[in-house]
Amino acid sequence: MHDITTIELILEDFTSFIIPSACITTLQLSHKERHPSNDHGDKVLGWRADGVVLGLSSAVNVPTIIQGSKVMMPFDRIRKYEDITHIQIDYIHGKSDYITVPWPGESDISNDIQHSIVNQENGDLEIEIG
Repeated sequence: MHDITTIELILEDFTSFIIPSACITTLQLSHKERHPSNDHGDKVLGWRADGVVLGLSSAVNVPTIIQGSKVMMPFDRIRKYEDITHIQIDYIHGKSDYITVPWPGESDISNDIQHSIVNQENGDLEIEIG
């Protein structure tokens, strides 16, 4: 992860959280493969992962303004809806990877295979998708 500058978590309602590399404790992508278009048929070249494990330091869980005026803690928002749709990884050399995460269920509000838990000892967030 030494060449990552930030990751951006994009949620179903287009809310996003930018996480600096210093606050990423774990990042694992399983079965990542090229993906020539998004789910709406737009021509974008990105990646699709079958599974994601992401750990975030409690240092990034600070009050944040979302949707223009709501103040919310990022970990609370992520855990409330479990609706990460994409992850953008930005690198020190200026390139980015845009990754679609699996979302196999019928709900457009929450992802049945995304699970998040806060470590009670240190406040870090562990997210598993897939």
